[in-house]
This record gives sequence, C-alpha cells and structure tokens, in this order.
Amino acid sequence: MSQLTVPVPTLGKTEPLFTDALAVRMPVFVVEQCIPLENEIDLDDERSWHFVCYSNSGSTPVGTLRIVPPPHAHHEGEGVPHDGDGGHVKVGRFATLKEFRGRGVGRALVDAAVAWLESEGDKVEGWDGRVLAHAQVGVRGVWERLGFAVDERMGVWDEEGIDHCGMWRTVRK
Repeated sequence: MSQLTVPVPTLGKTEPLFTDALAVRMPVFVVEQCIPLENEIDLDDERSWHFVCYSNSGSTPVGTLRIVPPPHAHHEGEGVPHDGDGGHVKVGRFATLKEFRGRGVGRALVDAAVAWLESEGDKVEGWDGRVLAHAQVGVRGVWERLGFAVDERMGVWDEEGIDHCGMWRTVRK
C-alpha cells in the first residue's frame, strides 16, 4: 500500500489544495453520485478549511473533506435546526476516490482534521468543540468507526437524492 499524507489544511479556495480537493470531489460526487456541478461547489467552500489526502509521496490527491465553521444554515427536512444552536463545525464533502476506498484514506483525513481542530481550533471563530457530519446513510458505519454517533432526533433527510443522517463527535469540551 502506498504512503498516505494529509498536509495542513487551507482556508477557502486557496490553490493548489482546493484544486486537488475538487480532483476528488468531482469524480465522486458529480460523476458517481450524479450531483449537479452547480450544487457541488457552494458558498461554504470559500469559508471552509479544506483537507486533502495524498498517495504516492504526496503527488496524487485521493481523498478530501472540509470543515465548515459556524454559523450553519438550516437544511430543509432536518428535525433539529442548526442555526443558532451553538458553535459546532460541520465536516462535509468527505470523499475518497473509488480505487482508494478501504485503504485508510477516510481515517487519515478525519484523524488529521481532529488533530488540527485540537491544536488549531482557536482559528475557527465561535467553535465550541463539537463536530457535526451530514452522513450519507449508506456509509453511516464508516462515520461510526471514526468516532461519530448518530443523533436520532435529527432523523433522516434527503440531500441531492441521497438519504443523510446527523452524526456528532466532540473533539474538545
């Protein structure tokens, strides 16, 4: 198995890291999951911290996620509103290229994001130590193995034709 590396994240659409994040997001979300391009890239990209996992000595982007700081808009269909309920961050756009799934990319990304939040979380204005994932129901087990717990109060809702559920992890209190 090739070596995986996750460098320090960048804020916003900073090159080249954001371009590398899109090199993963486009094939996963737009091609595999048929999410319209105009819905994949959104206003949160500019205010988010972007993480990219690389293989082959840092030359090939194979996975990505972003951390969206508070505040968060309420999403249609959710049982619990996010806006005004505190200062959690939201982790999203979590993706691994198909040929690298099952090789620890997701673990590397979440471990790097948690480590960054533990050491640099003060850079995220208003963050209260909680992390929320809008997890696709089909990969809920992946999130559970990464330390997230389902919030049954949030129920299940549709985002882009895919069922999602809310999952939480506390990084620091």
